[in-house]
Amino acid sequence: MDAGTTVVAANRAAQQMLAAETPLTGRQLADCFPMFAHALQVGIADRVIRTSVTGWARRLDGQPFPVQAWFSVYGEPGTRGLAAIVVDMSEEVRDREREHFQHLLNYNRLLASAVSHEIRNLCAAIIVASSNLGARHELRGTPDLEALVRLVRGLKELASLELAGSRTDAERSTDIATVIDQLRVVVEPDWEEIGGRVTWEVPSVLPKVAADAHGLLQIFLNLCQNSLRAVSRGGSPRLTVSVQTDEEDVVVTFTDAGPGIAHPDRLFQLHPPDSASEGSGLGLYISRALARSFGGELASVPQAEGARFQVVIPVAGDGRAIQRGTA
Repeated sequence: MDAGTTVVAANRAAQQMLAAETPLTGRQLADCFPMFAHALQVGIADRVIRTSVTGWARRLDGQPFPVQAWFSVYGEPGTRGLAAIVVDMSEEVRDREREHFQHLLNYNRLLASAVSHEIRNLCAAIIVASSNLGARHELRGTPDLEALVRLVRGLKELASLELAGSRTDAERSTDIATVIDQLRVVVEPDWEEIGGRVTWEVPSVLPKVAADAHGLLQIFLNLCQNSLRAVSRGGSPRLTVSVQTDEEDVVVTFTDAGPGIAHPDRLFQLHPPDSASEGSGLGLYISRALARSFGGELASVPQAEGARFQVVIPVAGDGRAIQRGTA
């Protein structure tokens, strides 16, 4: 482009991207690429501008689409030019949003199943209490008691409708080494901020696992954040993440040096404990449900000091080991 965003040269791919029926040479494209028009107006004449940008552009018919672009601005004011490589990111954005939507559906399904489980337990208890009341001569056969029993049984049947789960995630083959690397990038700054340290005991070769990468990362993040909250209340700011493997499973263990768990019997309840500072409850409940959704498990391992959680993930069907740091 020249200083007025008129195209000096463009390839056929650019023509197709903008849905132009004829070559772009000679067209003025300020409306299509406003970021380029702004860059050409920047009054810096003593150096070339080289940068990249992610944003939105418009096709010639006015349709917006996401782009990533690498461009440089050169020349003197008034005679400046711009050269750019532009990538249409529409397909990538669609895939990403579709994946996010699927994750949201999966989490909603897990939460709804958890609520249904709690309702079934309550209904079972009410049915027992109703049966005991029915054994009393003065209440036996009364319309109110019979109506109560029918209502509770109906509610239990409604809560027993299982939400069909998708097998797609369980059938995926995920490189757990990549998930661990992503976890490290995300959590280490938080621990460094409080003067803490995270120790990583991860083998150089790991097999692929039969799990969803996003779900695994959510489980690991939740456990790390729980430990971070725990050590902020006492103990030593240390966390150890270790990985062990065998032919069937990969076991990822999270061990902190915090004050420990006050109510281990309530860790995986649907409702959080009375003390909000424990950092457990719904998060751990959902994390365990996620682990079980792909055939794994999340459990607390009792110990004298601190807290330890183990995540067991099945090895993928192909079982192919992955060298860390390689494709």
